[in-house]
Amino acid sequence: MIVIILTNCPAGLRGFLTRWLLEISPGVFLGAATTRVREVLWAEVKTYSGNGRALLAYQTNTEQGFAFETNEHAWHPKDHEGLTLIH
Repeated sequence: MIVIILTNCPAGLRGFLTRWLLEISPGVFLGAATTRVREVLWAEVKTYSGNGRALLAYQTNTEQGFAFETNEHAWHPKDHEGLTLIH
């Protein structure tokens, strides 16, 4: 499962993501995708987000059960002894 949250991004990017994911709230996209599809979608988000911000959270095999990435966001993931924390 993946979640992508967009803030102040172009409407075209939101339209692109609705091809693959369900927009459950304005700017919040949810869906099941393979690792390859997730990586392609995230690359598109980073390329076309303009002045906006983006956050990607996805399920993975870690102690927390998930991981996340940010783009142009004030929050940054930091690894602390195997746990990902927000800095």
